[in-house]
Amino acid sequence: MAANIALKTFKGGNVTPQDDAIIHETSIPGAGIFRGCEVSYARGNVLHISQGFGMIRGRFFEMYETEVPVRLADTGQTLNGRIYLHMDLSNADEPIKIMTETAVILSTLMADNNVNYNNSSYDLELANFTVSSTELTDLIQVFSLLKGGSGGGGGVSLERSVNYSLGDMVSNGSAPGWATLYCTQAGTTGVVEPMGYVKITKVGDKVLDGTAVFTARNIIGELDGSLSTLTKLDNQVDALTRQVESVLSNSGNLTIKMTALTDYRALAEYDSNVIYMCYEDANTQKITRIYLGENKIYSDGVKVTYQIDTDYVLSQIVEDGADAVKTAPPVTLNGYEFIGWRQDNTADAKVLKELIIATDEPFSLYAVFIKQAEVSFFASGGTGDMENIETGVLYNNGNAYGESTILPECSFKKTGYAFIGWTSDTLTEPVLPGSTADFSEDAVLYANWIQEKYEFVFTGSYFEFIVPANGVYNLDVFGGQGGSVEYQEQTAKGGKGGHSNGYAYLTKGTKLYIAIGGGAPKVASVSYGNYGYNGGSSGSSYATTNTSYPQSINGGGGGCTHIGTKAGDLKSVTYASLATVLIVAGGGGGASLQYAKGVSNHGGAGGGENGENGSGGALAGRQTSNSAATTSLFGYGESTNYSYGYAGGGGGLYGGSVGQGGQSGAGGSGYIGGVPSFSRNKKYYPATTEQGKNEGNGKATITYVACV
Repeated sequence: MAANIALKTFKGGNVTPQDDAIIHETSIPGAGIFRGCEVSYARGNVLHISQGFGMIRGRFFEMYETEVPVRLADTGQTLNGRIYLHMDLSNADEPIKIMTETAVILSTLMADNNVNYNNSSYDLELANFTVSSTELTDLIQVFSLLKGGSGGGGGVSLERSVNYSLGDMVSNGSAPGWATLYCTQAGTTGVVEPMGYVKITKVGDKVLDGTAVFTARNIIGELDGSLSTLTKLDNQVDALTRQVESVLSNSGNLTIKMTALTDYRALAEYDSNVIYMCYEDANTQKITRIYLGENKIYSDGVKVTYQIDTDYVLSQIVEDGADAVKTAPPVTLNGYEFIGWRQDNTADAKVLKELIIATDEPFSLYAVFIKQAEVSFFASGGTGDMENIETGVLYNNGNAYGESTILPECSFKKTGYAFIGWTSDTLTEPVLPGSTADFSEDAVLYANWIQEKYEFVFTGSYFEFIVPANGVYNLDVFGGQGGSVEYQEQTAKGGKGGHSNGYAYLTKGTKLYIAIGGGAPKVASVSYGNYGYNGGSSGSSYATTNTSYPQSINGGGGGCTHIGTKAGDLKSVTYASLATVLIVAGGGGGASLQYAKGVSNHGGAGGGENGENGSGGALAGRQTSNSAATTSLFGYGESTNYSYGYAGGGGGLYGGSVGQGGQSGAGGSGYIGGVPSFSRNKKYYPATTEQGKNEGNGKATITYVACV
């Protein structure tokens, strides 16, 4: 074994506590706290120190939770105070202890950097405070937090004769371990380091170095105060350390810059070799964000404003990654039940299940509440009873919205009237049962009624009818009868008018026009046979003795009855406007009486898809014209100037032909093309047209049948 050197860490070697301390001091220089050891007020003149761990020049220690009394000042006197750890390696019985000092001017602490070689003393200051005759105030923790391989309060080391910009952050070995130096006046450091760094005792102390000014900040302490647990601080500092080491290994250059968060966000690009220490409050300049280049390393959380009502707001800081919904404060609103939070002030029951903080920008959440409203029913002249119903009313910061409520069927009855829907103070138009509505407060629903049936009789002109409400209506029409003949106790009957029935969904305000077909008048002498209004054609008698042509008395054709959306009789509507025609009942053909021979030819019946032909083959009206011209006989019976007598054709979609020479006229056709059969809400609404169902004048009925 060599006589001039010994390998301590080797088999058979002897590593003493002093050797161990020297090793640790090399890797973790200085003095400070790893964890805990936080100083706080206990009561009166007593301070509390939490359990923790630390190291003084490589000497590891454990602090047990304890309370330490402090001597108060005399009455009227104010003193400075400190609490610190005193390590004395020469004292084998008590090498470390907690001590306090109060004085107008505090003494210089022991700080032998060679304590492990000289077996001397070293003091670690924990906190400063002010002492009066009654209490302790202005307590500030001043110890530094130790991290392996780092020293000082953070930042690159301050250099001589170097220009520094406002916001640059550096460390200095002469300053306390907790201190980070923040450039508050741009300038160039002096050639010789000033003594001011040694005299730094508290946050805010300033040092003029050349033309630059540096202010002491306890950045780690500020961050620690913003975090809920020390563990989280450790994790974030670890993350920062790893990224810093990565930058240093790549570039060997790293600077720290303090700046307003708004200025940081306004940068066109971010320097990956700069740690940006950002603050939001220009007055306190408290660090709330740390970025390495564009990467966020630390955030003390985001301000979340909880908007409970228009004049009721709570705010709190929610940490990154936390759930802003789960951490929301409990809220109440008189008369309502809270159901959740939204990101807008819409009164909607769709609320957030969670909202994990993943942004740096402050934002607001809006409280949604619900209460019950009651809806009652008023019969409006009807009879019967209905039970009230309850519905939910949602409220969000001045906006109220009723939950969708399905309106019930009407149980009220009113003779001669049909129910068409519900109205309320907010529902100005009738709303059908089965529809949904919302009510922001208690409400009354009123039953709305309309006359159920509207009847129209022959007047020789047409009617205008304005649809009173949306719904399904039944349209029922009968055509006019053809003219009958009665002469010398002989009779020939005019063809009966047809019948058509159908349904149509009509909207409120629609104008309908109803033309009632006239029954052709009875003929009782050898004379002219008048036609019925709305398409019937006239008849003419023949009384001259001529063996080639029978003597005959002939009736006119009956008019059709139709309903459409264009005013006028059917002929004036014209084929070009067929789409405006809803329904037609054909008129009957005129009768013919060959009185000298005693032969009675009854008129062809009107109605149906095809009317009935006349006795001598006169063609009835069909769904299309009987001639090449599509407009021929649209809406009217055939006319003629035949000299030997003729019976008129009935009106219809297409009119019937005349019967000549003692033969009867044909009936006009019906039409249901504008009211085809259909199904609505699982109910079938058929359409029909048929021949020969009406005597005399035509007629029509419009009946409200369903509010669907």
